[in-house]
Amino acid sequence: MISPKIPNNEFIRLQELYSYKILDSLEEEDYDFITLLAAQICNSKYALITLIDSDRQWFKSKCGIDINETPRELSFCGHAIYENKDIYIVEDARKDIHFHDNPFVVQEPHIVFYAGVPLRSDDNLPLGTLCVFHDDTILLNQDQITALKALARQVMNIMQLRKSTIKLEEQAQLLKNKNENLEDFFKAFKDLIVITDRAFEILKVNESWIEDYEQHNSEVKATNWFHYIHETDKKFIESIFDKTPNTNEVETFLCRIKDNKGFYREVKWRVYYLDNKYYLYGRDRTDQNNKETNLLKLLNLSKVQNERLQNFAHIVSHNLRSHSSNISALIHLIGEKYPVKDNEFFKMLLLASENMIETTNHLSEVALLYNAGKDELKQIPLKQVIARALDIFQLELIQNNFEVKLVCKEQIVVLGYAEYLDSVFQNLISNAIKYARTNVQKQLFIEAKDEGDYINVSFEDNGLGIDLERNKDKIFGMYKTFHFTENARGLGLFITKNQMEGMGGWIEVKSKVNEGTKFNLFFKKPYA
Repeated sequence: MISPKIPNNEFIRLQELYSYKILDSLEEEDYDFITLLAAQICNSKYALITLIDSDRQWFKSKCGIDINETPRELSFCGHAIYENKDIYIVEDARKDIHFHDNPFVVQEPHIVFYAGVPLRSDDNLPLGTLCVFHDDTILLNQDQITALKALARQVMNIMQLRKSTIKLEEQAQLLKNKNENLEDFFKAFKDLIVITDRAFEILKVNESWIEDYEQHNSEVKATNWFHYIHETDKKFIESIFDKTPNTNEVETFLCRIKDNKGFYREVKWRVYYLDNKYYLYGRDRTDQNNKETNLLKLLNLSKVQNERLQNFAHIVSHNLRSHSSNISALIHLIGEKYPVKDNEFFKMLLLASENMIETTNHLSEVALLYNAGKDELKQIPLKQVIARALDIFQLELIQNNFEVKLVCKEQIVVLGYAEYLDSVFQNLISNAIKYARTNVQKQLFIEAKDEGDYINVSFEDNGLGIDLERNKDKIFGMYKTFHFTENARGLGLFITKNQMEGMGGWIEVKSKVNEGTKFNLFFKKPYA
């Protein structure tokens, strides 16, 4: 026995077979009539409609036998679909090398004669056969062969009709599911949906409309959408609806709609015209408008309070500066006229006076940070400002034995305020001196680089450093200090950060304890 070969297009053939969803289906009279007719026409005991699966031969219809399937490797029809001829005939299986020892030849039903016509899909793929077989030899004439082929085509017509019917049923179910989902969406949609005819008679509404607008307590329920519209809005809306059917465009408009409590609410609508119906989708903007109004009031109140706070800060900083300067001058005058300079209490008084002046100066800077009347950013040559800041601290840098290196091209220009730049650079240089380590060669490296949209200016020292794991979130906070030094106030970095942001830039920091700190300043560039 030789088992049937597998066609080269087997994967595609099986996919086509499975698309009919016919394997293991119930018996059907249409198919049984064909197998009975085929057996009668060919004078054979047996007839089958077979479909060749991956490893079996399954019988959709059978005449003369009771089994439902056989292994594919034993099938006659497997050879028939591999050859894929118009008809595959085995005149005497007992003498054929492919079948002489086949179990169905040497045992029941003792097949001798076999004739099978492939059942071909529209793509000429053989899915199975209509076959007849007998336990003795048969010689088919041309009329019998022609009739057998016609019956095979009829099997495929029925299979194709079944496939189309199943597909239509699936599409119908899918459409039903979509309609159900659409209906669920229609019910659950939070915005308003109203469908009307050309005369604005309401045909359908969703739950949101029913809940908030439908007149539950009215003796006569309003059925026309125009009944709900504010009288002064109707003429405007009529003009919109007059042109909608002619343009097929989506129109958007605002109008006031009476809710079921008798109040008018502002609703934004989109209207579509389709199949002689208006489809209206509305969103209630009343609450949003109220929120916007309240927010505007809050913003105006914040603006007024901010102006008052700024005025208060200016007054306080001015008066404190005036009084602290007078106290300082008076203390220095006492020190000049009386022999008290070596007195410990006098020294403490002098130090307190100087600290008060410094704090007052910081307060003045903070008060000016958010000045709403600030001029537009100016183009400032960067290297000149940095060099000027270094000149101010030249004596302290020399006294503290600092190595200073500045790398900045002459042509680099940034956008900013000159007084802010002076303050930022001086504060960072002052910090480098104030928090230097005593047991190393002190260094300060300043570098400016063009990084596309921004200029990056870095101040890097090898001082005490900052523990960023502990202090990362508060490093730019007000009154935050990280080292025990007598003149640390904790305002410098707070002021620096706000001044950088006031110029449209920002500041970043990298630091390690006992290794040093690097501040990166990012400035806007002038547009070309």
